[in-house]
Amino acid sequence: MKIAILTCEKLPDLNPEDQKIIPALAKHNIEASAAIWSDKTINWTDFDYLIFRNTWDYFEKETEFKIWLDQIEKLGIKTLNPIEVIKQNIHKFYLRDMEQQGITILPTVFIDKTDTLNLAELIPSHWKKAVIKPAFSAGSYLTEVFEISEIQAISEKYKSIAAEKELLLQEFMPEIQTLGETSFIFFNKKFSHAVNKKPVDGDFRVQSLFGGKYNLVQPSQELIDKAQKIADTFRDRVFPGGLTYSGHPLACAAAVASINIFKEEKIVEHARMLGKDVIGPALERMKAKHPSVGDVRGLGVFWAIELVKNRETREPYVPFNASGPDAKPMMDLIVACKERNLWPFTHFNRIHVVPPCNTPVEDVQKGLAIIDEVLDIADKHCKN
Repeated sequence: MKIAILTCEKLPDLNPEDQKIIPALAKHNIEASAAIWSDKTINWTDFDYLIFRNTWDYFEKETEFKIWLDQIEKLGIKTLNPIEVIKQNIHKFYLRDMEQQGITILPTVFIDKTDTLNLAELIPSHWKKAVIKPAFSAGSYLTEVFEISEIQAISEKYKSIAAEKELLLQEFMPEIQTLGETSFIFFNKKFSHAVNKKPVDGDFRVQSLFGGKYNLVQPSQELIDKAQKIADTFRDRVFPGGLTYSGHPLACAAAVASINIFKEEKIVEHARMLGKDVIGPALERMKAKHPSVGDVRGLGVFWAIELVKNRETREPYVPFNASGPDAKPMMDLIVACKERNLWPFTHFNRIHVVPPCNTPVEDVQKGLAIIDEVLDIADKHCKN
């Protein structure tokens, strides 16, 4: 397996802490290397996976990065995290979605692109100090803190930026300079640990690039409980945050382990054999035997039997999206399968043959024999 650890021109060899990923993966016979995402000489199809780690110039190359993401998505190359999550995360308007879910965020004004930016009309009257930054940004890129008395000058300064980028206008919280910012880390929706990031005296930027210091801390149970409530809101939906940790080695461990099991137990080869030597030939025999079988198609362990009333006209066995009496012929087949201890997967006028990839040949043959028997019932509805 070949993996690209994505980085940028500023960090061609990765951050020192991320360089440790390469020998760690090598122990699992996985070839990993740093790859600059904007390098047009790279053939991305050479890699099995792309892992986002040090792409810390994407916000400076917004259009180029978005085009590149679309290209990778169209090529079907697997990424960690998925492209969908990356696209959500890189634009900070996801904060608005979180707020709509009932999650408390910093007081924020979301500003769409505009040629007539006037911050004085947008900023709440009770704010004393504010922060402005692009929604597509990271690492304090084009970010400024200003007093309300400076609002006209800042508005003029950001007019050209506002014409090209969405902006966030947020109330400045002075606690960031004294207490810092604390990140709560959750694994599988369960709290693991917290890291406090504090800026140097006189600054508001917590990034290490600007001298910020990171320390492991133990937050109060009250704060952990509040963080847990936020994490719980993402049990049934994707959380778009976390680009920094999207490709963390721990987050990749389950995928690597699964891939290794597929290789060790030859699961893909077994699935290919089931389709070629067992399922495919059996379904072709059913097609020749049963007039109700209009067609069979599939690959590996993913197949479908298309049922018809008339092979010549290809009239479906039941109407599209049938219900009630119209769906009864298909329901009769389902009941007949279950009576024979086979739980079928059907959709409209199709029976899907989709056993798990590691199903023994004998079990697949038993299931196919039941389908063959049940198709005698379907044949009675044929018109030819």
